[in-house]
Amino acid sequence: MFITKHKVFLLQVLKYTITAFGGPQSHLASIFKNFTKNKDYYSTSEIIELNNLCLILPGATSTQLITLLGYKKGGFKLAILTFLIWIIPACFLMGLLSFFILNENNSSIIIKNLKFIQPMAIGFLLFSTYTIFKVSIKNITSLVIFIIGFFFTLTFFKTPWIIPILILLSVIISIFTQKQEFEKTKTTRKKVNYKFLFLFLGIFILSGYLSERSRVNSWENRKIFNLFENFYRFGSIVFGGGDVLIPLMIDQYIERPTTHKQSINKAESIKLNKETILNGYGIVKAIPGPIFSISSFIGGISLSDKGKLMQVLGCIIASIAIFIPSFLIILFVYPFWENIKFNNLIIKSTQGINAVVVGIMLASAAYLLKTGNYNINYPSIINIIIIFSTFFLLIKTKTPPSLIVLLCIVLGLIF
Repeated sequence: MFITKHKVFLLQVLKYTITAFGGPQSHLASIFKNFTKNKDYYSTSEIIELNNLCLILPGATSTQLITLLGYKKGGFKLAILTFLIWIIPACFLMGLLSFFILNENNSSIIIKNLKFIQPMAIGFLLFSTYTIFKVSIKNITSLVIFIIGFFFTLTFFKTPWIIPILILLSVIISIFTQKQEFEKTKTTRKKVNYKFLFLFLGIFILSGYLSERSRVNSWENRKIFNLFENFYRFGSIVFGGGDVLIPLMIDQYIERPTTHKQSINKAESIKLNKETILNGYGIVKAIPGPIFSISSFIGGISLSDKGKLMQVLGCIIASIAIFIPSFLIILFVYPFWENIKFNNLIIKSTQGINAVVVGIMLASAAYLLKTGNYNINYPSIINIIIIFSTFFLLIKTKTPPSLIVLLCIVLGLIF
């Protein structure tokens, strides 16, 4: 039986799912710990290569990476199972929370009890940065690209296009500064499945059409069509991970409903307040799994005025809509990548991308430290100890990430 054959791998995916905190860069630490243990899995350089491919594509980076690992190991069926194991727990939890976290007090209690999760995630992120740095920074060119990536990411952290711009810049620098020619490797060309591209584009066009028709014609329950279109669009255009979703959602659900065009049929337009979105963001950063699972929370809140059944439907629709683009895009692009990755220009480009990604990751850790207000006081000292204790345990010991997570949750409940 297919599932029995891949049982060990699927259990490892589940283990990764419940220990992956803090966003795509931090998630890499758990990927390294869970999927580079032996020859039956993947090498560190192979995971770095796949991660960098996912970074240059729109969508949920962590979701695309873990889906690719399943696809490489067992084909399309295993990719689907891996994808579902990864997204369902976080989406279920965030959807469930949408039913009783409708005020700031409840969400604050949860965030307070999980207050040591963010410093732990920074420790995971530093571990990932250290791991990739050892493999990627090999010469003066890669060091310069690393510094550029760090400086500009930290400076323009909230700019959605900074990551693709830096990746493009790293490719240009790497191609024009490296003179080495690499020996071509003969590989079997993989078949590109265009049905994933057609399906992605078809859903994008159809969802936009139905959403607009439902608004213009005042369809009953038109919020369902609007919700699907909103999150499918988010999942199709977002670069840089779940953090970029926040300004998009604020624009869609706070700014747009106040415009003249959206003022028609206000009772049926999806409107949220900023505190709800930020509360959801704070909670999703404190639970394991993809940051994109905030969609389940926002989807549930968006339809909460329509009754419990519609609220459940809102959780499901928003979750499906935001993750499907990532799944379709990566399965379409990956064969292309396999067919061209041994080209001289691609190899040179990859070396530049590897270097800039290390800079992006270190800048992400620095940004989290800066925004976390880690001043010299009692609570901050504990946070700093947790950051570097996590980093030390991951590098110097074989402590499972799940145990580190459990310890940080217990500490949050105690202190």
